[in-house]
Amino acid sequence: IEASLDHGRLSLDHVGLQFAGSEVTAQAALDTGLDCARLGTRLNISDFDLGNLNPLLETESVISGRFDQLRLATSSCGVSLDQHVRSLQASAELNGLNPRLDDEEPPLELNRLEAEVSWNEPGELSIDGKLLGEKLSATIGFGSLDSIRSGARSPLTISAKGEEFRASIQGDGAIREDGLAFDVILAADVSRMGSLHGWLGTIPDSRLSFTGRTAVRLDDTGLSISNLDAALGRSDLRGSLSWAGPDSNRPMSLDLKSTRLDLGEIADLFPGTSTPEQTVQPEWSELLDKNDWSSAGSAFLPSISILTWVRSLSLRPK
Repeated sequence: IEASLDHGRLSLDHVGLQFAGSEVTAQAALDTGLDCARLGTRLNISDFDLGNLNPLLETESVISGRFDQLRLATSSCGVSLDQHVRSLQASAELNGLNPRLDDEEPPLELNRLEAEVSWNEPGELSIDGKLLGEKLSATIGFGSLDSIRSGARSPLTISAKGEEFRASIQGDGAIREDGLAFDVILAADVSRMGSLHGWLGTIPDSRLSFTGRTAVRLDDTGLSISNLDAALGRSDLRGSLSWAGPDSNRPMSLDLKSTRLDLGEIADLFPGTSTPEQTVQPEWSELLDKNDWSSAGSAFLPSISILTWVRSLSLRPK
């Protein structure tokens, strides 16, 4: 341990110790020479073997793998513990995390993770790595620690991208005692659905594209999905949904519109669900009352071509 005291500044310049077989270094400084006593800490762990945690954990599973480096830093200012908590700022950086559980491939591999949180300022989390074998980079923006603790609404932003997809969430949300509440806009663009094979189980060589956008709101009045506008290959879907929840007597309202649904193209996305090549003419009169359709062009499998299809449903749970 190396420490110093100079003009009201107490510094732990170097603290070295061993934890689970790895070296841990730390630094800390408390400067009382200012009107607001400032406290800062730093912690660094390098080349950590996760397997060394097994004796410390009460679990039958075996953890293995390692991470290259973990850095933690905090800063705060105040003359009381409460003031230090309410001025807290913290950051973390994790590099080269490759964990295993019972020697199985992990669902998430992290090349890099960075996080910043603050008591009274919005925070951010960014990751770069692989999810189920597919590349993923994402940035998540969220509210301050105080707003999360109090259940107040705060900005919520998520942007993610892979080799052939982009997705985003923009809006606000809150974590309350009775559950989540949010009001966001979701958007996604996938240039080739086959690139999401590891996540969705699609056929790897599928070249179908997808674009979608919708607004989603969840609050005390229930769930609402509005301004839905999605396209998958040659198929499209637009509409809205509202549901007051399972405790309400109000029915679910569903309104969908489509100009074309290519069922064969959609079925070909997944292994073992391909539609036969021959055309099948269904007896629509046996399936739906013709009054349910505002107007229809032609209908057939594996492709359904509809000039204007409008279906409204009201569902009431028993």
